[in-house]
Amino acid sequence: MTWRCPLPGPDATGAGFCFNIGRGVAAFAPLAMGGIAAAWGFSSGLILSGAVFLVGGALMLFLPQTHRGVLTDNSPTDPYLQKEPASHA
Repeated sequence: MTWRCPLPGPDATGAGFCFNIGRGVAAFAPLAMGGIAAAWGFSSGLILSGAVFLVGGALMLFLPQTHRGVLTDNSPTDPYLQKEPASHA
């Protein structure tokens, strides 16, 4: 099972929306880096930027593994995680 954006509608629209939200947030990075560089120096801005990426990488260790099958939470409210009906042969 692949990851799906938690938005209703076609997968391509949801994935495009989630991708472009990240691009929109990242557009403010030069402004933030300029403000940090003006206040504390460019090296402090680079260190802070690296720390943010390290924290993000550490948080990925706590995400569920889904590459070998479906998620274990099969709630009936999520149509993507519902169990398939058993076939009785």
